[in-house]
Amino acid sequence: MGLLTGVTLIIALSSDMKNESQTSSGIQTEMSSCLKTLGPVSSLSSDTVKFLRRKLCNKKAGSKLLVDPLEHPSTFWYAPVSESEKKPAPKRQNNSRNATLTQLKKLSVVAAGCCKNVRKHLPRIRKHLESFVSLFKEYKILLGESDSTDGTLAYLENWALNDINVVVQSYGNLSQVFLRRTVRLSYCRGSLLNYARIKLQFDQFQVYMALDVDAINDNDVLSQETFLSNFDYPLESWGAMSASQTHRYYDTWTIRSPTMNYDFQQEVYNEKRNGGDFDAAATRLMKVHWPPIPIDHDLVEMHSAFGGFTIYQTKYLQDCNYYGYDINNDAINYEVCDHVIFNLCVTKNGGRIFINPRFQNSKGLVN
Repeated sequence: MGLLTGVTLIIALSSDMKNESQTSSGIQTEMSSCLKTLGPVSSLSSDTVKFLRRKLCNKKAGSKLLVDPLEHPSTFWYAPVSESEKKPAPKRQNNSRNATLTQLKKLSVVAAGCCKNVRKHLPRIRKHLESFVSLFKEYKILLGESDSTDGTLAYLENWALNDINVVVQSYGNLSQVFLRRTVRLSYCRGSLLNYARIKLQFDQFQVYMALDVDAINDNDVLSQETFLSNFDYPLESWGAMSASQTHRYYDTWTIRSPTMNYDFQQEVYNEKRNGGDFDAAATRLMKVHWPPIPIDHDLVEMHSAFGGFTIYQTKYLQDCNYYGYDINNDAINYEVCDHVIFNLCVTKNGGRIFINPRFQNSKGLVN
C-alpha cells in the first residue's frame, strides 16, 4: 500500500460553482468512472503519478479542486481550513517579462551560500547565480567555506579573482570547533549575513538570497524562469519566497506551519527513546509532508520554510540571526534547524513567508 492510501475524501467546491446542487458524492462517482477509463495503477506507482491521474479526473468531474485530498492528506501545504481562518495569498500579476526585468533593475541583491566539499556542484551553481544576480541593478555574492578537501576553496578563490563582486570567507576546520553540523552552518550563514550588514551598505540592498550550494541547486530544474516567478507577485505582499521541488518536498526540517508546528526530528527520536516505532513515527510526522506541491497551486504561507533556496526582502531581516542549537534543551536534543529561528524573526518583523510552487529548484533529491 502507498503512503497516502486510504485517506478520507474531502471535496472542496469553489464558491463560484454554477451548479450548487451538485453533491460531493456525485463528483466522486464521476471521478471513479474517469479513473476506471485510465486503467489500473500499480501499487508501486509514484504518488505524483497517482495525484496527476486524480487531478485530471477532478477536472472532468466538474470539481475545481487545486488539490485532491484523497491523495494528499493534511500535509503542511494542504490541510482543511475554513476560509475565515485563511488570509488570502497574494495573486500573480500578469506583468510581461520586460516589466519584471525593469522592476529588478531598480533593486540590488546579496546572495549568500555556505560550501563544504562541493567542488563538483560549483560550475552549474555559479552559472545559476550569475544568471540571477545579473538581473539586478547591483549585486554581491558572499560564499563561506570550511573543512573542504576537494578543491572547493581553490575554485571559490578563483571565482572571486575574476569577479570583484564575489567575496569568499574561509573559516578553516570548523568541525574541530563545532561538532554539530547545524551549528557550523549557522556560524557560516550568520557570518555572511554579518559581513553584509557591516562591510556592505546593507540598507542599499533590497533583496537577500540564501541558498544551499550543493546537489539541491545543481540541476536543470532551477532556471531563470523559475527564479523570476517570485517577482510575479507584488513586492509589498511578501517578505520571503521559498523554493519547491517537482517530485518530493525534501526540506521538511525547516518548515513550520499550522499543520507542522513541531521539530519532526526531535519528535521522532523522542518516540524512539520512549519505546515507540521509529518508522511509524517518521511516516506520521515527516513523510506525510513529502508529496510535491502542484506547480499551479497558490502560494503556501508558512511560519518557516527554506527548500534549499529562499529570497528575502532585507527590510524584514532586522535583528534576525541564525542559531543551530536550542539552549533550553538537553545535550541530546540541542541541535535545531537554524532556518526556523531566523524565519520566525522574519515573520515577527511583519514579513509573510511563502513557498512558491513555481519556484522549483530540483526534483527533491530523488532519482
